[in-house]
Amino acid sequence: MVTVPMFILNSSCKMKKISLYILFVFFCSSVFGQDVATLQSLNARAKTIYIKAEALDQIMIALRPFEGKHGAGIDTLLMETYKIISQGYADNNHFKQGYQVYDKYINYRIESLQLYKTATITAAAASIDSRKQKDDAAQVDLQNTISQLQIDIDQLGSKRSGFKKYFSFGVILLSLVFAGLLVNYGVKFSNLKNQIKENKDSMLASHRLATVGSFASGYQSETGKSFVNIENTIAQIKSEIKGSTDANLKQADQLCSGILKATAEVKTINN
Repeated sequence: MVTVPMFILNSSCKMKKISLYILFVFFCSSVFGQDVATLQSLNARAKTIYIKAEALDQIMIALRPFEGKHGAGIDTLLMETYKIISQGYADNNHFKQGYQVYDKYINYRIESLQLYKTATITAAAASIDSRKQKDDAAQVDLQNTISQLQIDIDQLGSKRSGFKKYFSFGVILLSLVFAGLLVNYGVKFSNLKNQIKENKDSMLASHRLATVGSFASGYQSETGKSFVNIENTIAQIKSEIKGSTDANLKQADQLCSGILKATAEVKTINN
């Protein structure tokens, strides 16, 4: 026993359906084309000038297969042919037959309009249903998008909360570090300020000592010069009163000798 896979059977069935559908469409197209050609021929025959009632009867018999048919091209040709035949009967004084044909024209027109109305309503309903399906699908997509956006918002809110917490912790940590640096630099600045003050005081003291030393050196130099002048003056006085016998002059000579001795001792102390 030979086993045939299911997908092969399904494929063959689909191919058969497609082939039958193509044949049906081709058959309908060929039939529709023949109907239109036949109607065109009958319409042309009905337009014959001075056509007789018998010829119109034959055309009406030929039109019987088309009384229940509708479609693009058939409706227009058939209604036009009915009007022409009705006018032909009237021209041949067959008013009753002309009225009957015109009544067929009215009924066929009403039926065509009803079919057109039904087809229009059906197409509109199909379009509305299609749009409704698309709108429903779009609504579902929007709801999914909203749900995803809500999830993203929640995640972002959570991340934002975590970021704020870590950011606050970072700010506090940086503030502590900055405060520590400020305290450290404050201490260093205070120490530097004290050191600058000490160096300034030391520099002022050194400057004061240097000034006093310079003054002392000048004073010593000038004092030495004064002592030399004094010694020269006293030596000159002694040379003038050296040979005198006056008691006052002798006393003056002794006084000069004492001054020279004192001056020599002072010079020795300064040196």
